[in-house]
Amino acid sequence: MRDQVKTIFFDLDHTIWDFEKNSSEALQDLIRIHGLESVIGNTLQFIADYKKINHLYWEAYRKGEMEKAELRIGRFREALSAYGVEDPAMHEKFADGYVELSPEKTNLFPHAHEVLEYLAAKYPMYIITNGFEEIQGRKMRNTKINTFFKGVITSEMAGVRKPHPDIFKYAMGISNAMPHHSVMIGDEPDIDIRGAGEMGLFTILFNPVQKEHQVKANHEIHSLIQLKELL
Repeated sequence: MRDQVKTIFFDLDHTIWDFEKNSSEALQDLIRIHGLESVIGNTLQFIADYKKINHLYWEAYRKGEMEKAELRIGRFREALSAYGVEDPAMHEKFADGYVELSPEKTNLFPHAHEVLEYLAAKYPMYIITNGFEEIQGRKMRNTKINTFFKGVITSEMAGVRKPHPDIFKYAMGISNAMPHHSVMIGDEPDIDIRGAGEMGLFTILFNPVQKEHQVKANHEIHSLIQLKELL
């Protein structure tokens, strides 16, 4: 595989940038900033409930069933309202505050810098993400991983979201890469792996918690350090 690969594409959230830790820290900050500790009570339970709601909203957004503006605020409106916080102004404050605070968080998965430095010395690398365009660069700059990548390809730029084949076609055009000489590394079997695999890219599933799935990747890893053995 190492001899065939000439370009590497990474997902960002949940693959390099530790979304769960960073999101949790940002939410805890927002609860404290707005003095909602006593209203919400069990902060960890609130975060767990928000996580489920956020997942459903992102699924709807990815499928084109929801616009970005509704995703941005609706997830907080639903989560906070369930805890008795029904003030639209507070929902807006959380939506704005989350977009401001979360990219400032700097938790990466173990070995991220070491592995990216190793790979960047050998291959041109790009990010392909469904995440909001305006905050991906901030995440990367704040964690000091931006210099490892030649570019960031967002679903907003491409006009479609992973796993739609057109985002991978768009990535091939931006990078001047060929699918059979490219590899996609991501954490979502259906979004990152199936989509890229159908386009002819090599696929590596990053599965640190070893969740069950039905999608066949070329390789599956549980730690980023394993990429040094493959590439």
